[in-house]
Amino acid sequence: MLRQNKAIIIFAEGSTSADQYLRPFQKGMARMAFQTLDGSPDLDLHILPVGVTFSASTLPGNEVVLSVGKAFSVKSFYSSNAREAKEKMEELNHYAYDRVKENMIHLEDREEEASLKQAWMMYNKPGKTKFLPRIAKGGGLFSYLKEIEKKLNSTHPKNVSVPDALRVSPVLAFRSHPWYWLSLPLALVGMIAWFLPVAAGFGLAKSKVKQREFVASLQASASAGFSVIYILLTSLILFFGFCWCMVLWWWLILWISGIAAIFFWEQNKMVVYQEKH
Repeated sequence: MLRQNKAIIIFAEGSTSADQYLRPFQKGMARMAFQTLDGSPDLDLHILPVGVTFSASTLPGNEVVLSVGKAFSVKSFYSSNAREAKEKMEELNHYAYDRVKENMIHLEDREEEASLKQAWMMYNKPGKTKFLPRIAKGGGLFSYLKEIEKKLNSTHPKNVSVPDALRVSPVLAFRSHPWYWLSLPLALVGMIAWFLPVAAGFGLAKSKVKQREFVASLQASASAGFSVIYILLTSLILFFGFCWCMVLWWWLILWISGIAAIFFWEQNKMVVYQEKH
């Protein structure tokens, strides 16, 4: 594939974990690069470092920051000499590790993950985040989190207030949102209307997945699959039991109430931030 000028995505850690740090890279990536150049020494092979940071990878509907670094050539590390190749592959691995680490949030002290999550929530204060679209471009959040990372990885992280002069209040922000009271009745309808397929998806994930890092993925995909079946079955029942116009009304109810329920869920995750007195 590489010799055909195509790209291969590699998760070089070789394992999955919800912890907020980058684990050492396995040897497979460097070995693959060197073996490619062994057969095609004229190939201008590059590695593009990409950092992936989750706000809460074990829960659906949370945030992920994708940061893309600068591609670098493998040729500066490559050696056709068998004795030197092993050492050069280790150099390549270390260099690639450092480049990916620059593009993700890496905490040296695992106990500081709670502080990072608190700082992340503080960034998403009411009025700053949008309900839709789900994708936002720009490095504002990543730059902010990098500054928090530097503070937490400093010599005395316990003495750092992240960020200064702010604290998290237990008061939920969605109660002060202008659309809260208007969306609440529709959100309740949406929760009832979509309860069966969502509950089935979450139940399946809970019973089948043992590793917590994969629970959210199965929850989302299984709930989506059950939702398709649910819509088809209920539509057929309404069509044969009543008329086609009832099917259209049912679809409209599902769509509007579903959007309201998602909005309610999104606002419910937000918190109010007050100045520290």
